[in-house]
Amino acid sequence: MSDKNIYYAHTKLKSDGTLAPESEWQPLKDHLLNVAALARRFAEEARPGDQAFASAAELAGLLHDLGKYSARFQQRLRDFRVCGVEHWIPGSAVLWRNNLMYSSFSSFGHHIGLHNINEMKNALSAIVGSIPETNEELYKRFLTECSQPDFSAAISKNSYSATQKVLLTKMIFSCLVDADFLDTERHFEPEAAEYRIKNRGDFKPEVWQNTLAKKIKCLSLSDSPINKARDTVLKACLNAATKKPGLFSLTAPTGSGKTLSALAFALKHAQVNPNFRRIIVVLPYTTIIEQTAEEYRKIVGDKNLLEHHSAKDPEKDVNEEQRYRLSSENWDAPIIITTQVQFFESLFSNKPSSCRKLHRIANSVIIFDEIQTLTGYLMRPLFNIVSELCHTMNCTAVLSTATPNCIGLAANKLKITNWQPKEIIKNPSLLAKNMQRVKVLMPRDYSVPTPLADIAKTMKKKEQALCIVNRKDDAEDIFKALPKEGRYHLSTRMCPAHRAAILAKIRNALSSGQTCRLVATQCIEAGVDVDFPAVWRALGPLDSILQAAGRCNREGKRDISTSEIKVFISARQPPRGYYSVASQITPVFQQLCHKEDILDPKTISKYFSLLFGRIPVDKVFLEDGRVAKVADLEKNGQFADIARTVRLIKDDTVQVVVPYGRKGRAAGKYLSRFNQKFGKRPLPRAIRKKLSRVSVQFYKNQVFHYCAQGSIREFKNNTYFWTGHYDKNLGCIVPKPEDTII
Repeated sequence: MSDKNIYYAHTKLKSDGTLAPESEWQPLKDHLLNVAALARRFAEEARPGDQAFASAAELAGLLHDLGKYSARFQQRLRDFRVCGVEHWIPGSAVLWRNNLMYSSFSSFGHHIGLHNINEMKNALSAIVGSIPETNEELYKRFLTECSQPDFSAAISKNSYSATQKVLLTKMIFSCLVDADFLDTERHFEPEAAEYRIKNRGDFKPEVWQNTLAKKIKCLSLSDSPINKARDTVLKACLNAATKKPGLFSLTAPTGSGKTLSALAFALKHAQVNPNFRRIIVVLPYTTIIEQTAEEYRKIVGDKNLLEHHSAKDPEKDVNEEQRYRLSSENWDAPIIITTQVQFFESLFSNKPSSCRKLHRIANSVIIFDEIQTLTGYLMRPLFNIVSELCHTMNCTAVLSTATPNCIGLAANKLKITNWQPKEIIKNPSLLAKNMQRVKVLMPRDYSVPTPLADIAKTMKKKEQALCIVNRKDDAEDIFKALPKEGRYHLSTRMCPAHRAAILAKIRNALSSGQTCRLVATQCIEAGVDVDFPAVWRALGPLDSILQAAGRCNREGKRDISTSEIKVFISARQPPRGYYSVASQITPVFQQLCHKEDILDPKTISKYFSLLFGRIPVDKVFLEDGRVAKVADLEKNGQFADIARTVRLIKDDTVQVVVPYGRKGRAAGKYLSRFNQKFGKRPLPRAIRKKLSRVSVQFYKNQVFHYCAQGSIREFKNNTYFWTGHYDKNLGCIVPKPEDTII
């Protein structure tokens, strides 16, 4: 405390690392008022007209740092040896006492994350040993600087479901965290704050719509059947865009131009509904993101597009790196392209850094491409949150898929309130029939596996051929049996940078008519625009087989009689879990419907009826091993448990840097030098993210084995480098039997 009784929120350091004069510090009153105003503004933008919601965010901002009025915190600002001041608890307690649950949760978690309600209650009722004053004393100090808050203004008269309560809490939490970060940044890093403002993109749907129309016109010069079908899809999207916001489904075959047509829908929809602030595109794999981002960037420009995923490498120049870092923190960009993992795990997260961006999702048009990839044990909570984004946060969601009837049937199984997507295509069955370009040949006998050597032998007869398998060891065996000229391999044994380089070679070989025989795992399927005259597919889930069919005769330039996808049985079992269950359903379904066209949407619906009848759609495992439903965790306010259990990728993998190319080898040397200099100090998050481009994911329970074997080097700070053989074609070469890399 100073003689003038000024309470401070933040200090400032001089260039030599010593404390700057108090005149340069940020007064606590200023920080609280700034954060409150900014949080309210974010809330008003997220839910226009909801004054109670805006007031709840404002009050969370006003009291989030109430504990900083304690003498001990003020002492900490001057003496860094004073630590452990839990300054977030007093404000949360005051808000809780005034029946403002959403605000209380948000204030409590703005540093340490959203807790389970019982854990938070216990913390609020306990004596805060790190702060000697009572909450009442601190609140009185607050009132000497700020006016009495109107707690009643934040009490909503609306009744909400458990999911809505969780979502609204997350949104207020997001408004508070983003406001807190931004005001703190403005104090400590004014240059960064200024950079944000100057480099913020502008949402220009009308301008981009015109640019897109010109691009599509150039792509549709020929009067081919495929272009006619694409024109049908585009017109349907533009017509549907004039409808009221809500849930839409876009069911059209692969190669029908869904990527650009969906963008056309979003741009026109935003013009018709001026409340929309941005467009978010959610995709399953990074390989699709890169090609989609490249197309969209030509339409909207670099400055207006944020490509946010783990494999993004923004280091082209310093300005691009800074723009990417700042905009990815809170998604303050007009167009966002991201992964399912990033999008959904942020929505279910309890961490401040992950939730910071959530309020930017409100009032957005969200395109979920390849939505069929979300089928699985988390289907209900994932689809439920999409529904609530539309009904609670004023979003429009477009569920785009080439797999007919997977969405409507899911609704019957999931029993989600208001789940009634409006289909954009008037007659998906007719469109699918008109665009049919391949024949699917299913196995005659599901009990007899086909030797992989036979698959390779038949592929040799084709100059261009694709084989998709369920396992990486199958891919390796077939690859080795192919002639060396023009053979390619893609799997997650290879780091993202390696896969991208190989995919570029494959596309070049296909377009120039060169020999190209590719064997790949499922990473080639959804959304990757390659076109082969012949395709083989190991038996798997029906939607995977349909996706594989989309890689054959994609442009419709070949006769359907010569364009076949042959499904075969592999001797090795498919991956465990949902994928295995879905794979087992396929032969059962096919035997029931063997006389029907497997590509007909009506036939496909029978498969999903069988599948959804056999799998749990809301199943998670708690830390103690108990099975739970996300719906029950939401009812009980278990934010931390939800964050731990709702994971699209299991948290049992480890990032291992591999020596691919110059960057991979340099990364290995960097890890070694960092370890020598800093020992157990964790690798900075920004560095870890950059290294993901040259990394492969291994299961945790196998890392020890490969370390002992000498294939992986472990550093003191729990980082890893692949020291085994990294093949230019296959990536990481591991001993068989191999089922350890995802």
